[in-house]
Amino acid sequence: LKGSPASLPGGVAILPYVNGVRNTMNAVLIDGALNNDPVLNIAAIVPVPDAIQEFKIQTNLYPAEFGQGGGSVIDIVTKSGTLAFHGDVYDFVRNDALDATNFFLSQKSALERNQFGGTIGGPVKKLGKTFFFATYEGLRLTQGIPLNSIVPSDAERRGDFSSIATPLTDPVGGCISGNVIKPSCLDPLSVKLISTYWPEPNVGTNIYRAAPPITNNHDQFLIKIDHTTTRHALSARYAYDKGREYEPVAGE
Repeated sequence: LKGSPASLPGGVAILPYVNGVRNTMNAVLIDGALNNDPVLNIAAIVPVPDAIQEFKIQTNLYPAEFGQGGGSVIDIVTKSGTLAFHGDVYDFVRNDALDATNFFLSQKSALERNQFGGTIGGPVKKLGKTFFFATYEGLRLTQGIPLNSIVPSDAERRGDFSSIATPLTDPVGGCISGNVIKPSCLDPLSVKLISTYWPEPNVGTNIYRAAPPITNNHDQFLIKIDHTTTRHALSARYAYDKGREYEPVAGE
């Protein structure tokens, strides 16, 4: 098995590459129900570890009830309640208090990570042989990502490209002299866009260094109800998973 990281509520999960095919070729089941995203064909919801009772990965010779995956079948079974009440709470915190400053930055990159949640399970006494189990996990993350980009120099923002040896092509005629664009030939809209959305260099003549923060807020809630009799077993599960990630830059 070979894994690749994916952004999930718990941080990082492993999506396996099996039998030489893409990691979108796996069938993922939760309590026997198909759990593949209809667009990406990866796991739509990945339960938090405290909600998982067991899991099994099958890579070949599937039994008749399985299929749909050219790579593997990943079967996840969630926890159920028991005769006694049990639960736990947790909170995992990281910040930049003891971090070192990035070599390319003048100050520390921001880091505030708070991953918290809990579980509770037990019997529903009024209904006899009925049990419940619920989990919740939240993620609140703000993290500065070091950015080292080449941007136009102050002279180039004014249309002065005289530092470039290659002659500029003048498609209009009469607008460029000595690799300098005449101010009257600069489009006002383009000048406005560059001054508004393209940062000025802060290192040397054409380097911009910063650590703009990304934010990732994620919530997952899962509840499972089990009811058993001498002849039948009934199980119902509801899962809620929602996240919003904001990244202020598209890339370096």
